[in-house]
Amino acid sequence: MAGAVHGDLKWSNIMVQSNAGPINIFFIDLDQAKLYSTPRIRGIEKDLSRFYCYGLELGAEEWVMSEFFPAYMEMLPDVIKNRVDLVRVKGKALKKWDKKKRRKII
Repeated sequence: MAGAVHGDLKWSNIMVQSNAGPINIFFIDLDQAKLYSTPRIRGIEKDLSRFYCYGLELGAEEWVMSEFFPAYMEMLPDVIKNRVDLVRVKGKALKKWDKKKRRKII
C-alpha cells in the first residue's frame, strides 16, 4: 500500500524467519524494486504474474490460485482489490511460461 513494487517477485526472493515468536518475512533481490507515491496496479499485477509463473515452474499453480491469491487479495483495500485483475495476471504468467517452453523446476 506504500507504493512499493518489487519487480522480481518470485518465491526464491522471499525469506521467512520463524523462531519462537512471530514470523518475519524479508524480500530480497531488490535491484528492480521501485517506490511510487501511490500503489501501481500495473506493478502489483506484474509482481503477481511473476509469482504465479514461478508457481507454474514448481508445479504449485493450484496452491497459488486457491491459497495465495485469495489471502493476498484479502489484505488489499477494496479500492485496490477491485482494480487488480487476476485473470489478466494468470494470462500474462501463462504466456511467459509458454515462452520458457513450460520449464519445470522439480
